[in-house]
Amino acid sequence: MNPYSKAKQYKANDVTHLTPCEQVARLLELAAKHIFIAKDHAKKKEYLERLEQTEKATIILHGLQNCLDDSPEAESISKVLHDYYNTMTVLITKINIKNDAELCDAVAQSLRSMAETWREIDDKVRQENLAAHKSATPENFFPNLSA
Repeated sequence: MNPYSKAKQYKANDVTHLTPCEQVARLLELAAKHIFIAKDHAKKKEYLERLEQTEKATIILHGLQNCLDDSPEAESISKVLHDYYNTMTVLITKINIKNDAELCDAVAQSLRSMAETWREIDDKVRQENLAAHKSATPENFFPNLSA
């Protein structure tokens, strides 16, 4: 085994450098992956394995839901996200009740779409921060300095 492969794997899995938006996106993608795997188990009528995968996705969604900001400033977006996570959890429950492989596709697609939305938000925030950084010159804060 290559001695650098473990270090390379660690670096690939290191999430400490990720922005909060990217962390949420990765978690949503992981939940989608579990649902995708659950779909395969549903088709094979492997109920226990399907349940294990849907449970992993549900745990991720509950974790994200528990991290929502409950401040008055974030109330409206927190409500939207809370409702979204609840809806996904209800749909995952239906997957387990009906062993519904097609519903797995819809849930996984929704989770991937939400992950992409978080990435778009992240890009917008980065662009705004970059623009603010570029305008933060001493001349803007101290106009008499240039005279």
